Amino acid sequence: MVLQCSKLYSRIVKPTKNVEKDLIRTKGGINSSVLVDIIDIKKLREFQIKNHILQKQDGSFKLTPPNLDREIVWKKIKNEPLWI
Repeated sequence: MVLQCSKLYSRIVKPTKNVEKDLIRTKGGINSSVLVDIIDIKKLREFQIKNHILQKQDGSFKLTPPNLDREIVWKKIKNEPLWI
């Protein structure tokens, strides 16, 4: 997920199809705003460890790059340091 803030708009973006990517988006206004949403990190990580074919069948998120090091995803799942 990505949190993007600018003078034009603020949003929380999910790595998925364009139609579904904006979880929250706000534009304009005088006051500052706080954007809140629930992000299912477990579901994202479970998707990321799948191979390309299974990711395509699932369709929950945007496909990961073909050269993604899934060991990094496993370390994130286990809450281990990525680099030592």
